[in-house]
Amino acid sequence: MSKTSLRMMLAAALALGALGTLQAQPQWQWLDGSGRKVYSDRPPPPDVPQNRILKAPRDAAPAAPAAAAPVSTENGDSAPAQSSAGEDAELKARVDAQAKAQAEAQAREQAAQDEENAKIKQENERIAQENERIRRENAEKRKAQCAAAQATLKRLEPGRRVMTTDAKGNAGYMDDATREAQRQRAQAIVRENC
Repeated sequence: MSKTSLRMMLAAALALGALGTLQAQPQWQWLDGSGRKVYSDRPPPPDVPQNRILKAPRDAAPAAPAAAAPVSTENGDSAPAQSSAGEDAELKARVDAQAKAQAEAQAREQAAQDEENAKIKQENERIAQENERIRRENAEKRKAQCAAAQATLKRLEPGRRVMTTDAKGNAGYMDDATREAQRQRAQAIVRENC
């Protein structure tokens, strides 16, 4: 045998093996009584209604309908087996319950977000009030500094002698250079605060 024919036989064997695994894959898919998906290579039990079968092999015959066998209730009366309408109602109730739970979760989340926003708003209002208090205090300080600087300017007017005391407590008069320096400093304070 040549290498080419060995390769062809190996490829054919692999292809046949792959086809065999395809047959072993689940061919049926349906929802069981609790709403879970079931996968199998065998058809579902006869009590599974047709509307709950999600996938069937192409060549499979439809599953046999479940016999409407009477089911005994608590008081001994017999009742027909649950119909697909009952299952639909059960499924709708489950979907409604899930939607309600989701809406409640969203409402709780929104309430938590609203509470957080209210706390942030309250903190912002507190900060704004604090800023306003500081602004008022600063305005009062500037007003006082303005008045003091204007009084100093009046005291330092040319032609008036200004009395000062040195570090030892000796009294003396301010010279013109010192007077001009203090007058310029007072004018700067007036420009800034008045």
